[in-house]
Amino acid sequence: MEDVTDPPFRSICKEFGADIVYTEFISSEGLVRGASKSIKKLSVFDEERPVAIQIFGNDVHAMVEAALIAEKANPDFIDINFGCPAKKVAGRGAGSGLLCTPILLQELATAVVNAVSLPVTAKTRIGWDDSTISIHDTVKRMEDAGVQALTIHGRTRAQMFKGKADWSWIARAKKAAHIPIIGNGDIWTADDAREKLTLSNVDALMVGRGSIGNPFIFREIKQLFSTGTLPAPPTPSEKISVAIQHLTRSIQWKGEKYGVLEMRKHYSTFEFFPPKTEDGWEKLFHSINELNKLKPSYVSITYGAGGSTRELTHALVTRIHKEIGLTVVPHLTIVNASKSDTKSILTQYVLHGISNILALRGDPPKQISKTFIQEFSFAKDLVLFIKQLFPDICIGVAGFPEGHPATPNRIKEIEYLKEKVNAGADYIVTQLFFDNRDFYDFQERCNIAGIHVPIIAGIMPITSKTSMLKMADLAGGARIPAKLLKAVLRMEKNEDVEKVGTHWATEQVQDLISNSIHGIHFYTLNNANAIIKIYETLSLQNYRNT
Repeated sequence: MEDVTDPPFRSICKEFGADIVYTEFISSEGLVRGASKSIKKLSVFDEERPVAIQIFGNDVHAMVEAALIAEKANPDFIDINFGCPAKKVAGRGAGSGLLCTPILLQELATAVVNAVSLPVTAKTRIGWDDSTISIHDTVKRMEDAGVQALTIHGRTRAQMFKGKADWSWIARAKKAAHIPIIGNGDIWTADDAREKLTLSNVDALMVGRGSIGNPFIFREIKQLFSTGTLPAPPTPSEKISVAIQHLTRSIQWKGEKYGVLEMRKHYSTFEFFPPKTEDGWEKLFHSINELNKLKPSYVSITYGAGGSTRELTHALVTRIHKEIGLTVVPHLTIVNASKSDTKSILTQYVLHGISNILALRGDPPKQISKTFIQEFSFAKDLVLFIKQLFPDICIGVAGFPEGHPATPNRIKEIEYLKEKVNAGADYIVTQLFFDNRDFYDFQERCNIAGIHVPIIAGIMPITSKTSMLKMADLAGGARIPAKLLKAVLRMEKNEDVEKVGTHWATEQVQDLISNSIHGIHFYTLNNANAIIKIYETLSLQNYRNT
């Protein structure tokens, strides 16, 4: 799994009982070009053996050359990825995209097998879609190519990670195969592993997403299979200890900045605003407690326009941190803020153990009073101020996939964002968007500009027509695709609007996860329902950090 199964995470999984581990999948083109990121992924260590290096691509020559490069890194075997469903991979004819060109798929496997002296295995899916289940043909082609084992994920490419993995197809493939078959898909618990093994009679099981944030699953599976009983669940102190070990190794591998930030990959965050009534506080805390079960990386707390809810924000931040124990990221804006007040706020946060800030320009009030203060000109000035006085505070800043409402010049917009990063910003959280193409374009433009900090995608499920119009206005004219707008306007009841909005956001999240983004930030409007439904649909409640 890209940016997940790096050496720190593999070592943790190995210690809890994983028998074989795989590197992140590596682009054959990247290896051939000598790209530093691809080359670093080749690193394997004796304590994690047996270990496989996994490669992907769609060009025979490049795959052969990449396999030879990988062989020099001294893994125990080479694995070919014919299963990745991500658009940036499958859409270019690699990964599961090769299921549409089975002759080329076989040619690639044959060429790699013939080029290296190490054993070669492969991973695939049961087919491209429900109308083209091709796993029996794929198994035969892999056997003819000389592949020595095949991992099968029980979904089609069209399913991505939605629905359930169909292990009946894996069972049928196992029955017909003459090489070892490894089953994969929806193994979230030890009981899942036992059930899948009984159903399919495969030679081995592969745990993928179920291990993220839960390396204990390997220990649980091992004990259940050997004794028929489960071990005691990990205690909170053990979880904390393992998380610290993982963090320490990640920092050693990637450096402090990226070692910390990249552990958040694929982890979700939630944003709330401080309520103005006592009843609102109780409803909010009910929502936070519900969402806390989903184990977000953090929750962020907003300001009202012009800092109008500043004191409520501070009260909510400290209460969440103290009573619920969640990591809290309070918003801090430059609007109506003096440097002395800002320093005082930050000092109080540090004293309460809060070490994360989202530094923003903020929205000015509709009517500016004579007492209005503006001692910071831009958000970058606030970032620099925080870093100079409190260098250990982690700072996030805002990004705008559809363009900043105050900066029509998109080139200047990215230049201003880079200034915030250069001032000390550690990551970027984007404004909400409804078309993922805008986010991917924003990512590319950041990369071109030399912005390489993690970018977290902002998603807001539409739950009513009123909220859609309100958020579009507050988000500086967010673009609502015609297809979504048409579907929402067709609905008469808010509950039907929420179904449409939740479905749309679910599709967005699934695509973003498949394309290995750094994280997802949900704008909740203090309502947990839609977020919980997204988690349940995509099984994200099992896709978490410790």
